[in-house]
Amino acid sequence: MLQRIRSHSQHHLFDNTAQSLDLLLDQENQDGFSMDLTFSTWDGTYEEFPYSVFQPDHYVEKYAYPTLVALHDENGSEFELGRWFPAISERNYIGLGVRGPFPSSNGFPGQFNWKLRRPDASMGIIRDTILQAKDFWNIHSDRIYLVGEGTGAIVALQTLFLQRAALIDELPPVAGVVCNNLPACWDRLLPPYFGESSGRVLFLDQVETATGTAVMDQLEEVGLEVTVRPTSDNDPARFVDHWIMSGIASAVS
Repeated sequence: MLQRIRSHSQHHLFDNTAQSLDLLLDQENQDGFSMDLTFSTWDGTYEEFPYSVFQPDHYVEKYAYPTLVALHDENGSEFELGRWFPAISERNYIGLGVRGPFPSSNGFPGQFNWKLRRPDASMGIIRDTILQAKDFWNIHSDRIYLVGEGTGAIVALQTLFLQRAALIDELPPVAGVVCNNLPACWDRLLPPYFGESSGRVLFLDQVETATGTAVMDQLEEVGLEVTVRPTSDNDPARFVDHWIMSGIASAVS
């Protein structure tokens, strides 16, 4: 069941009453990619945004579900969650579709974007969507995965890297990310590493460039578990299901 959740009240993402650090950082990695990062504390309220949700069949309220958070490509919307569900599984997960925080520059209604130099905005809306959904569904806080398409995949990787930097207060921990159709420039749009990382990364596409392969090696060096879907597999949705469930089984055992 794919249904739309609409907001009925509004709060501020960066509330004026919150104690803000007001630090505007300009950080560059070795490729010269810069980000404007605004660190802000959280006052316990969240902005309510429209999002889509997939409720698994035979939903059990007392069971904490692994949750897949879908991040759309450029000029997409939260309804692209339907690309992944119910194809991944009809009953194993809760699915959330996040709307990018910026309207599309082409002016068409219902299309939204991410600003890859503003990961704080992306992380803020991801946090607020998850917290909003937790008011209605039983989400396992340690089993949240980001599933990104195109630019959304870059946002997923940025969030995984930056969560240790405490850029956004109360961001639920991301256990791993799934990347599909990464843009060619993806390896130049990642933030600096903030020490050792943990988590899992699944690339649904083959990474064939030398720089992309080098970045994957770096991901493993900082502690991430990296998996590339084999070319012999012809069902990416089922592969995602198997990959996530195998990780959960390993963590439990």
